[in-house]
Amino acid sequence: SLPNRTYGFLDGRDPQKLTEQVKLIHAQYKDSDRDVLIVYDGGGNRPDFDKWISQYTNLVLMPVLPSDEDVDVAMDYLEEVPDAQLLINRMPTNVWEKDSVERYIQRLPQEKIIARVKHSGPVRHMLDGTEFTTGHTGLNNFARELYRRVNLRLKEMAEAA
Repeated sequence: SLPNRTYGFLDGRDPQKLTEQVKLIHAQYKDSDRDVLIVYDGGGNRPDFDKWISQYTNLVLMPVLPSDEDVDVAMDYLEEVPDAQLLINRMPTNVWEKDSVERYIQRLPQEKIIARVKHSGPVRHMLDGTEFTTGHTGLNNFARELYRRVNLRLKEMAEAA
């Protein structure tokens, strides 16, 4: 964990080390009443790893760009990890562009889509090495909304179980 951060991070390049850490976190919090969100950024094109780590999760989110190729990959992924939920990433804000990508999104199981993330140009500015204390308002608002949606989906899943 970093100073002044409420989260920690793990480097997943060493599968053995990551496996040990995930098992440790799972054992520590599985019976806890604390909200613990473990976010991992894909298995690096390792489908077996994705299936393995999904057994330690309550919710798997897969980011999907609104494109033909990404939708094909997402559909294949859902066959491997059927409980995964989808996060439409970099959704255009322009009305005509949004309409043009809708045909891809409609190919996805709509009940699996947890949120649509608007494309956010200002994120580029956070990557230019300039110090910042917080993201821009649109990004912060989306992060809050996504957190609420994830918690709602987890609650719905718990009630259905």
